[in-house]
Amino acid sequence: MSGVPPTPEEIDITEFENLRAEINNRTNLAYALITLQLAALGTGLSVMTRLPDVLLGLAAASSFLWLFWVDHAGQVYKIAGYIALELSPQLTADVRRPVLRWEHFLRRIDAGGGTTARALYGASAPRGRVYVQSSTAADVYSMLLFGCTPVLMICGYVVVMLVGGERPAVLVVAPAAAATGLWMYTVTRFRGFRRMVGTIGTAIRASDPNAGAVTGAATGTGSRPEPGTGPAAGPGPGGTP
Repeated sequence: MSGVPPTPEEIDITEFENLRAEINNRTNLAYALITLQLAALGTGLSVMTRLPDVLLGLAAASSFLWLFWVDHAGQVYKIAGYIALELSPQLTADVRRPVLRWEHFLRRIDAGGGTTARALYGASAPRGRVYVQSSTAADVYSMLLFGCTPVLMICGYVVVMLVGGERPAVLVVAPAAAATGLWMYTVTRFRGFRRMVGTIGTAIRASDPNAGAVTGAATGTGSRPEPGTGPAAGPGPGGTP
């Protein structure tokens, strides 16, 4: 050991590397949760008529998987926000040039209209519409998978049990209602996640001196930050700050 204390730049770079590692880890976990959700859906469909009681257990498990996904995706967006709002300006001041500008650039090219054109072409932007596909769709796909799976399983359980007539209706409806309550709580958590993603995206856009007048910019999980930063893109439940 040299005994020389690290410089502020070295401390900031080390923090960035650690945060990127956490983004990658949480992104991989989010993808693993998606795999488990697909496995739960396939299992539920395969046992629907033979073991209908299993459907309720899988419905509850699916809701918990969604909760875990929301947690990991939310942390990825918080880290991406910290990098864009705190670490990037600090490193920019350290090295005296703009660095770690991905989150700002992402929101500019997703904004549409003149903002997208200026982000891509600068002052030489071509006339006419410049098309860039929005990065927000992946969160919608995740919502469809995680959100619809418990509903399908609960409905399948109720239909199979009531048609079979093996139990009184109250013994079928009561556990189904409990599983539905868990699903509704998870939906509420996901809505909060989406609001948080919008808040972070708005803050990042507002902090960008090059953004100009941005209207309708997409935000978004892996909202789809680059691979490694957000829930819907690349390695994140999303991308790379």
